Amino acid sequence: MKILRLDIKSFGKFHNFNIDFYDGLNLIEGRNESGKTTISKFIEGVFYGFTKPYTKRTVYTNDYEKYRPWDGEEYEGSIEIEYKSKVYIIYRDFKNKTYSIFDGQKGSEINDLEGFDKNNLAFPGEYFFCMPLDIFQATQKSDLYEITNYKESSQAISDFLINSNIDDTSNFSAKRAIEKLKKYKNEIGTKNSSNKPLGLLYKEKDKLESEISILRSNSNEVGVIEKKLKSLEEKNERLADNKKRLQVKDKKARIDKLDEVRSYKMKLLKERAELLEEINSLSYLQEIDIDDINKLQKNKESINGINKRYNDLYKEKTILEGDYVKSKDKIDLINNFRDSLEELRDSESKISKLTNRRNILSLILVAMIFVIYFLSNSLIFTIVMGLVSALLIGFVVFFYNFRIKHYQKGKMKKIATINLGLDTSMESSDELEAYMNGYNIEESYIYFNNLKDRLDELYESLDELEAYEKKLEKENKHLINENKSLSKVDINDYMVKLSGLDNLRDMVEEKDRELKRINADYDFSLLADESLDDVAEIREDDIGNLEILDKELESNIVSISKLKERYRNLQESSKLLMEKEESLFDVNKRIDEYNDELKALDLAQEIINKSSNRLQDSFIPRINDKVREMISLYLRSDKTYNLDENFNVNVFDGKKFHPQNNLSSGTLGQIALFIRIAILEELMGEDYMMIFDDAFVQLDYIRYTKTLKLLSQLSTTNQVIIFSCHLRESEILDELKVDYRKIGL
Repeated sequence: MKILRLDIKSFGKFHNFNIDFYDGLNLIEGRNESGKTTISKFIEGVFYGFTKPYTKRTVYTNDYEKYRPWDGEEYEGSIEIEYKSKVYIIYRDFKNKTYSIFDGQKGSEINDLEGFDKNNLAFPGEYFFCMPLDIFQATQKSDLYEITNYKESSQAISDFLINSNIDDTSNFSAKRAIEKLKKYKNEIGTKNSSNKPLGLLYKEKDKLESEISILRSNSNEVGVIEKKLKSLEEKNERLADNKKRLQVKDKKARIDKLDEVRSYKMKLLKERAELLEEINSLSYLQEIDIDDINKLQKNKESINGINKRYNDLYKEKTILEGDYVKSKDKIDLINNFRDSLEELRDSESKISKLTNRRNILSLILVAMIFVIYFLSNSLIFTIVMGLVSALLIGFVVFFYNFRIKHYQKGKMKKIATINLGLDTSMESSDELEAYMNGYNIEESYIYFNNLKDRLDELYESLDELEAYEKKLEKENKHLINENKSLSKVDINDYMVKLSGLDNLRDMVEEKDRELKRINADYDFSLLADESLDDVAEIREDDIGNLEILDKELESNIVSISKLKERYRNLQESSKLLMEKEESLFDVNKRIDEYNDELKALDLAQEIINKSSNRLQDSFIPRINDKVREMISLYLRSDKTYNLDENFNVNVFDGKKFHPQNNLSSGTLGQIALFIRIAILEELMGEDYMMIFDDAFVQLDYIRYTKTLKLLSQLSTTNQVIIFSCHLRESEILDELKVDYRKIGL
């Protein structure tokens, strides 16, 4: 069995990639992530289609999606092989999950290979390698340590070797046979398996035994049930009689209730009629267009706004007119009071002159009295002249004071008149003069003219408002003339009445619903029934409520029914007991049959295990001999190495055996290679190939040299493919002068 060439159209990272292989030793070198494992998986995928073995339906491994290309629709490739001196080409379309096998020389498709099945996607590998995928992975292309480290792989190989040593064509598998026996046992179950046949039978047995026990005790209940039935039937008769009397009483009570309801119904009909009459009185509201109402309302609001504006302007006019008059009067007063001020000053001047004259004359007369007093020698003359002078002084003072008071009175009158006119409280002409000098008459004239202009504007605005109000009133009058119903409506009250009309209709509908409910709930024909008997008396110990009595009757009837049913069941209990006992006999018989079947399955499993052990004893020694032969050639060890049925290595040092975990990883790796070669020769004779993917990383230089020397010797008859990320393989092979083909990635 040799791989001649592989062509990858699209798989993993590779596109349109191919490799030609040498018949002997092939070394494929590449750095990590260069695609060595991808090529190894491509070989496995073309032969086995990434399908799991031993499944009834096609189940794919995780590698199927792992190596699907990211950047394209294609997912395919082919391998050219040589098998039994004939060339074949195996093509695999992973995407569409199909494969084809072609004659490498003729190019025709081959469909007549033994066991060919297009639906078996693993057929090419199973045919050319004569083994399923798990055995291929554990032998043809396994890691060195998989055989010795993984129990699942060793058991699969052991089972396959046993199958290969059976001289028939039944494709017998001890492992699968034992699994089927276990499956059959599991399907039968145990006594405690609640959902399995045997457990269900035991459950049915317990149930039947319980029912039989109950049925056997039922015969004692018959007399008790007969007494209970008699008591309940008597009670039922009494309750029925009481119900009849209560029904008569209830009927009379319902008639009394009907009288009340009828009165209530008549009241509702009267109220409904009144509502309809009120609705009819407001029907004119429906003749009114809401747009007209809105127009009237809008005009009314506008008129109200006009009136408000008119009143505001009129108030402002009234105030301005007052200010206008006051301003005009004040200007006139100021002008008039300027003349009065001159008169006032003239009066003050005269008062001052008169005061001066009075004072001077008084002084002159006083002086004359003193002169006469000093010059006259006559006392009488002096007294007379003194009296005359005193009289003259008194006259002068009186005369001038009179004149001064006259002028002062006129002055004060003028000042009072000016204060009143100017609304001031000044007391002298100087204060008045200062006030008048401070008054700006020009500004007063400007303010006066502005008042006059504003009043003219107000007069014009008031005229415009009056005209607009008349226009709106004319529009309203026209609308009312067009629709006489508008004259019946107060605009402010229209919406209230319209809403009230809707409320009235709702009330009528509510009355109608209530009347409909009354007619549905009450049968007034009972009022015409005059055939009622007098109400029978209800005894104190009877139930006086019809509803409770009905429930009691119903409960009593149910109890009687149950007792009768129970009575019938008890009468048939003998017959049923016999049937249950027969069923129990059948169940016990079936339980015994299942237990016998389980014993037979245990016996068959024991026989298969013994047969399997005998078959293992036939090929395990042969594999041990081959492994020891290779150990003696390449390990040169004085220890004895043995394999058990699971390919675990036991080391004998001359005194005792040691498990394989006491071996170094390098030694165990070499022994694993020997075991792999021995197993392949046991399975396939000389027609096998070997694939290694970075499988020798734990071997030191010396062990690896010996390993490569062994593989180079094997490659003379069997194809060997080594994937490596190191350079030491080529260095060792060159040093050994081995014929090999080097392929770089």
